[in-house]
Amino acid sequence: MKKLILTIIALIMIITGSAMIIHGQEITTDSSKIEITTGENYISVVENYNIDAKSSQTISFWIQESPTDLSILIDGIEIEYYTTLPIGDNRYFCNISGLNITTYTNIQVSYLLDIDTTKFEKTLQYDTNSMSIKFDGTEIYTGANLKSDSFLNVTLQKSIKGENIESIPIWIYAIIVILLLLLLISFISKSKKQKTTKTKEVIGASEEFLTTKKSLLMETLKEIEKKHRDKQISDDTYHKLREQYKQQAVETMKKLEDTKSEIK
Repeated sequence: MKKLILTIIALIMIITGSAMIIHGQEITTDSSKIEITTGENYISVVENYNIDAKSSQTISFWIQESPTDLSILIDGIEIEYYTTLPIGDNRYFCNISGLNITTYTNIQVSYLLDIDTTKFEKTLQYDTNSMSIKFDGTEIYTGANLKSDSFLNVTLQKSIKGENIESIPIWIYAIIVILLLLLLISFISKSKKQKTTKTKEVIGASEEFLTTKKSLLMETLKEIEKKHRDKQISDDTYHKLREQYKQQAVETMKKLEDTKSEIK
């Protein structure tokens, strides 16, 4: 019994000592790039790091719960890892005392998560100069000058099979359908008019159509702006959609001015 108690005390001292060493080390992460991809029955995570840990004996990585097939590679060589008490601490440690770790050393941590995982979580172990996260090829997070112990919680938006995550939102398709219906109504209205007044009426119908189209495009631009502020669409998607519909709005307003001139 006495021997068991001494063993437990020694284990606690070792763990406590390791934690003190780790917090005392001046380790920084120069860059962190995380690639998350959806498999058939799993979500694959590959984390690549460039870490400045020249004088350190141990480095640690925080991985969210329930990973499988965990592998830690340093310059392509698989490194053994261990965990500490209590279970559920989510930290994995590697002894690097025999390795020459520089900012040019590539450290790769890979593992699998359950296919139903909806959020990617990460607690930074060290100050990080730059960090990016991609999900199925689309960048969903970027950050700079992040402090150690910062907690990240990023939503993983599942894409429908065969579609891209950044596909055009359905409300934009609805606006396009409305525009097509207005064009069809304008054409039917035009075909029913008498031949002698057709030109003037067509111009009037075109003006009404262009006015409606202008209003819809302006509303679309406002909606895109709102969804970008609410972080419902990424920066890339926002800029692409904004430029696309802004150009259409400018062209529509020009045609509208030309139509009004013809009526006069």
